[in-house]
Amino acid sequence: YYSLLLYRETSAMVPSILSNQTQTFESISQLNTGLDISLWGSRINVTADIYQQLTSDLLVYSQESSFTGFDYSIVNDGIITNNGWEIALSTRILDDHYFKWDFFGNISSFKNKVVKIRNTEIITPFEGGEFISREGGSILEFYGLQYNGVYETSEMAEADGLVNADGLPFGAGDASFIDISGPEGIPDKVIDDFDKTGLGSPIPDMFGGIGSSISYKNFTLSVFAQFVSGREVFNYTRYQNEKMTDLSNQSTAVLNRWTFEGQKTDVPRVLWNDPIGNSSFSSRWIEDGAFIRINNLSLSYTIPDEVLFFRNLHIYITGINLFTFNK
Repeated sequence: YYSLLLYRETSAMVPSILSNQTQTFESISQLNTGLDISLWGSRINVTADIYQQLTSDLLVYSQESSFTGFDYSIVNDGIITNNGWEIALSTRILDDHYFKWDFFGNISSFKNKVVKIRNTEIITPFEGGEFISREGGSILEFYGLQYNGVYETSEMAEADGLVNADGLPFGAGDASFIDISGPEGIPDKVIDDFDKTGLGSPIPDMFGGIGSSISYKNFTLSVFAQFVSGREVFNYTRYQNEKMTDLSNQSTAVLNRWTFEGQKTDVPRVLWNDPIGNSSFSSRWIEDGAFIRINNLSLSYTIPDEVLFFRNLHIYITGINLFTFNK
């Protein structure tokens, strides 16, 4: 009796999933064309592939009316395409009795396009910012304001005459955002959601890797490097360490913040809780995500003779993710 009473006192109503009898799996159609070439006793091997992929009945989050009690539901309403290619090469450059040199590499590229999506675009929030998936563009592009530096003087801010969505004017030391549009489709001197634009895609245009292995008698030196180009990244760590909106620890970069009239800097002034919106999600936090990384470097020695109860004992030293070169 007591356990039953306790259960009744602590029970609660939990919303179920919004029913959707028409929901189904996504459909993917793909066409591949490939070519494999092997020459000179397989000393040179080349593989090339071209593909086209069409995804229909794309599962997307659709915003629901408030009277339903749900924020979003999952529906089939989208079409996207992926077109790409990939080339892989492996070859033995030298094949001497004592000396051998192998080289291998691959490179891939693909383009993503939203052909159709509910209401022509869907905005997807994430911690610190937003993505946009818009017809004619790439899926999940960064979506925010265009950062244009910091107002050095009050005169510069007054000349632009911009206000934020709450009507507060931008002043000296505040971020300068580009007034792109307004409710009528033209700039309106108000920095708000109408001024948000695509800030690039985190999906790389091209990526791949190259490697080489050189052997001399029982010694082998091998290296592998990875590269990525044509993508943007949101530096969330820098956003947290430079937003200057509360009492959390900040990086030394904020020592260069605006503090006096005429100061040239790209770090806005300090404002508690940021009523102006200097730390808003914008191109200020978007960085070039291209890089070249030395993933693996290894030197090894093989003892072909029997040692104790071992045979072909392989001794090596390896470094992983040793160097990364980027902007």
